[in-house]
Amino acid sequence: EADGNRDTLEGCFDLSNAVMVVRSAEDECNVNGGELIGGPFAFTVGDDEADMLEEDAITLSNSQGSNSQWLVTDEEGYILGLPSMPSAVNFDGAGVGTCLIWHLSYEDGLIGAEVGLNANDLVGCYSLSNAIEVERTAASSEKTSATPFPIPAVNTINVSLTSFKGDNVNVTMVDIAGNSVKSTSKKIVNDAISLDVQTVPSGLYILNIRNSNGQSVSKKVIVQ
Repeated sequence: EADGNRDTLEGCFDLSNAVMVVRSAEDECNVNGGELIGGPFAFTVGDDEADMLEEDAITLSNSQGSNSQWLVTDEEGYILGLPSMPSAVNFDGAGVGTCLIWHLSYEDGLIGAEVGLNANDLVGCYSLSNAIEVERTAASSEKTSATPFPIPAVNTINVSLTSFKGDNVNVTMVDIAGNSVKSTSKKIVNDAISLDVQTVPSGLYILNIRNSNGQSVSKKVIVQ
């Protein structure tokens, strides 16, 4: 019924996908993030093989705005990357989990479109498209666990590795595009390792940790 709420519908029913209609008054914000078609996509990460989308894997239509930008976020909305296009992202370096690809249209003056911030907190005249999901699963079926602390880290990141076998692990820190910013071999001491991040720029990164037995784990970390 008109003036009713769709969330309170009762009975045997099903809703289609939604089609967005943007209504703006004259001289007010009039942008549209557009409609994305493609996916969802799935990759096996941590196998040192590039996991990248084809250039035409995602199509964009009906976007409107003076400026535009692609966004990659996690499921909570935290911005992992601001690529020039989705096909520029190497998801192999992003670790295990689910991320979302968005298209952002906006006018000058937008605040908050930065890696490490949350897209839900954007301020200004903007519009986001629908999201395309990318699911990333581990290359190895063996269960591993790791707990990084503190978050955010200022000078040092410690990682608890109670389930890892062996004394040494290879550690690579990458950004969302898969670019390595730090790579080293660390000795496990008291079921943990420590990584110096004093020279790493502030932002959101992925720690990929692997031992000689093939055990691997990936964790998001924030450097401040």
